[in-house]
Amino acid sequence: KLPPDVRTWLISGVSMGGNFIAKSPEEFVWNAVVSNEEHFLADIALSFEAFLFLHCQSSMEHWRDALAMCSLSAEAMLARHPRFYLKLMSTLRSQLACIEADFFQDVEYSSGEGNFIVQALRRLCGACDGLNKRKRHGDDSLDKL
Repeated sequence: KLPPDVRTWLISGVSMGGNFIAKSPEEFVWNAVVSNEEHFLADIALSFEAFLFLHCQSSMEHWRDALAMCSLSAEAMLARHPRFYLKLMSTLRSQLACIEADFFQDVEYSSGEGNFIVQALRRLCGACDGLNKRKRHGDDSLDKL
């Protein structure tokens, strides 16, 4: 669990006087939370499965929070870690195919702010669209995609 001052900084970018090692919230998420791409993706898969098959509420919250952090940092980190985000989107596609479309309309799973998965997917897709637009306009630094 993250302390409140770190959560505030990650969500709003406003420091509440904390001593942060990273220069930006996106860098913090990548270095402190993701660190090892394969392990993090496995963690997302395992937490989803624990929730889906064992009805573990804390696993659902972990899955939700991990997706939220990835989506909040996607715009800044996608160009640097395209394979991770490609694997994340593939994992999400497989996971979402396992559940009913109206599943996240339940207030208990929506985080009280509307459908969290739709918000996360919009941010992820928006970051991908932005990256594709830069590529189409001749940004050669993105050829590795």
